[in-house]
Order: sequence, then structure tokens, then C-alpha cells
Amino acid sequence: MVEASFKRYDSSELLEMNLRSHLDVLFLSNGMYSNVAESGGWYGGAERLDQLTRVNANIYESHFNNWIYETDVTGPSGYEINLASGIEVDNVFTAWGSGALAPSIDYRNGKVLFQSDPGSSAVVSSEFSYKEVLVAGPDAEASKILFSSFKDNVGANLGQVPSGTIKQLPMVVIDPQIRDFTGRQLGGGQIVDQQVIFHVVANSRSKVNKIVDLLSTGSYREVVQGVDFNNTPTLFDRYGGKLGAYQNFTTLQANNSYKWEKIYIDDIKVRRGVSENMGVFTAEIEWDVRFHLPAGG
Repeated sequence: MVEASFKRYDSSELLEMNLRSHLDVLFLSNGMYSNVAESGGWYGGAERLDQLTRVNANIYESHFNNWIYETDVTGPSGYEINLASGIEVDNVFTAWGSGALAPSIDYRNGKVLFQSDPGSSAVVSSEFSYKEVLVAGPDAEASKILFSSFKDNVGANLGQVPSGTIKQLPMVVIDPQIRDFTGRQLGGGQIVDQQVIFHVVANSRSKVNKIVDLLSTGSYREVVQGVDFNNTPTLFDRYGGKLGAYQNFTTLQANNSYKWEKIYIDDIKVRRGVSENMGVFTAEIEWDVRFHLPAGG
């Protein structure tokens, strides 16, 4: 069976994409995010916006990656997720895409693009919520540089993080392993049994423990409805902002036009408990997952 194509996601890629989306929802639903806001904010103060760093005339960079863009997780009462709706330039708010500046946002990299220069002396700031856990595949740039210098995604000393820093902890790297195929007599196709290892890295033992708990006891025997990302509309523009056709992962899961196979989490093992190396805490969790690959799929 040949399913590789440079123009379409194959089952290995779809498995990784669905697990990544599933973990994003799982972590947000369990409060693993922080707010940077003027009230009820990330630092508990009355005024704590993130002042962005000027990269060039059109690009400003936040101290935080992974701005939240999902609208299907709101957070607990009194600490709701704050979706960024625009940017402040010299204390004047401008909504995304409006005015002469027409700002747009690259959510994953925490960067703002202006269509015209706000001026080298302009103070550009924003309030938003960001994901505390970065979830990535093994080929992501963030995974490849994981063991260089780290960036904790908490800007306690705003203004002191160098522009261009893209490393973030905590991080979960999804690492699919070898798979076995079993033919189906009824209905055709094959059953795919696959091991998936989650490499958990954080700068504190407590953070690793919380992630391990969610990936182990909190996920046992769960069934994840897969999404066929080959059929979904394009969700993000080339700058990393949401397009008008954007839909949340849970919305895509419920739409019959976009459904892929169900992903069954049959077994979960803690391959390696929490250990420390040079001040970094790591652990490994293994999921044994199963899904149906239709004939010719």
C-alpha cells in the first residue's frame, strides 16, 4: 500500500497533527495557560501588558510564543482566556486589519506585522493569553533546537529577552514509532497499531509531573475523533494569522465532512519517570494507539 504524496498528508502525518491538536485542547482545558492583561492579569497586577520589541519597520515581537487563538476553551470564571483582538500603539488601540497600520498576528510565534511603520519610537503593546506548553512534532524547528539554550515562556523580566528567541519550555515532542498492520476481513483496509512516545521537557519537576499525569491517567482508554486535514479549509494565512474560514479543532471533529478515523488509546506506559539533567526535567510517556486505514487510503 502506497499512501505517500507530497501534496497530501498521509496517515502518519494525520496521526501526529490530530494528537498535537488534541493535546493543545487537553492542556488548555486543564488551565495550562497564562494571561497577559491589564486586569486579572498574568502577574496579578492592575496593569501588565507585554511591550513588544521592534524587529524592523513592519515586525514587532512579543516576549511570548504560542498566543492562544482557539475559541472553544474559555477557562474558569474569573480567569477566562483573553483572545487578542488587536494591538496598542502609544496607548491607542487598533484592531487586527484596521486603519493605516492594518496589524496582523502570527499567533504561534508571537509576532505582529504592520502594513506601515508605526515609527521607531512607538510603544507597541498587547494583552493576550498564551499556552504554557508547546506541543510539536519531531521535525519542528523547536524540537531540533530543544537542547540548545532554553526560553521559559514566562517573561518575568519583560524587555530583557533577546529578539528572535524561539525556545520554550515546557514542551512535549510527539514522536511516532514503528507501526504494525493487521488486515481486516470485513470491510477491507487495515488496522494500524502504533506506538507514540511523548518526550516531556520542563524547567521544574512540578510542571513535568502535571503533564505526565494528563498524558497518563487523564488519557487512558480515550477515543480521539480524527480530522482529515486534507479536506479542511485553509485555517491560517501565510503570516500565521487566522483566516475567515478558521474553525476550532473540536468544531472540525464534529463536522462529518472533515472526519478522519477514530484514534483509540489502548494502553499508556510511563517509559521513563521524571529525571533531572543540568536543571532540566524530562520524562517519557508511551501511548499504544489504534486506528483503521481504509483500503486504498
